[in-house]
Amino acid sequence: MQFSFTRFNHLFIKQWKENKKAYLLGLIALPILIGVISLIMAYSTDFSENNQNTVLVFGLLIIGGIFCSTLLGDYAPKPRAIRSLILPTTNLEKLLVAIVYGLIIFPIVYLVIVSPVILLVNYIDFEIFGNLYLTATYTYKNFLEFIFGTTSILSFVLLCSLFYRKFIFIKASLTFVCLIFLLIALNSVITNLTFGNSQPSQYSKEFKKSMGSSEITIEKTKLELTSSGPFSTLEFSNGTPNAFRISQDKNIGLLSFILVLLFMPTMLLACFYRLKEIEL
Repeated sequence: MQFSFTRFNHLFIKQWKENKKAYLLGLIALPILIGVISLIMAYSTDFSENNQNTVLVFGLLIIGGIFCSTLLGDYAPKPRAIRSLILPTTNLEKLLVAIVYGLIIFPIVYLVIVSPVILLVNYIDFEIFGNLYLTATYTYKNFLEFIFGTTSILSFVLLCSLFYRKFIFIKASLTFVCLIFLLIALNSVITNLTFGNSQPSQYSKEFKKSMGSSEITIEKTKLELTSSGPFSTLEFSNGTPNAFRISQDKNIGLLSFILVLLFMPTMLLACFYRLKEIEL
């Protein structure tokens, strides 16, 4: 069966009709929830730019994650999935409906609703609590990074919803955290195996200046790798409180950027093949 825009449209409308009340209730509850959390932060601590960003990002990830966990959940292998699996629609149509609702419509609606709430709380924080903080601003690059980063994580939740039956968002969050820790651990092991006890063959002028010693002392200095993160700065130490860092070059930065770009398409492709597997 080939892709049909008519079936896609019917499935899109079906999703709205079956969940209309829940979606409208969410539209009412969302600004109230974000507003209350923001006011608590403004009253108890502060509502600085960093805290505004925290509310915006984690709100989108948590609420969006819960929302996305319901979009493909009916197609997961469980008793109530039988009715959904016999729908005369293709797997691509099912996936596209989930993408449109979860990765396009929801982030737009979220930003349209939450942004004025954050501005209002920032105004209240100044007028009532007497705190003066700037409103968080975003450049075009920051905005793209924010949207792509959050939607990439939400695409991971979509994939998890096809594997887990209950408490999908919680399990997806734990899975994501475990994968991050695994990535960091593997990176540390690989870095230590790569560098071992190797030492630099020559020192830069900046390093010599920071050492504040003669050539003889520098030659006797033994550096040890103390910190390394995936695609980030390597940190070395010679036993003193001062750390010496090697920043990533442009090639490594480009590689990390490409991997991030490939993350969401990979998750969505995995969703598509998982739907095909369930159908079989």
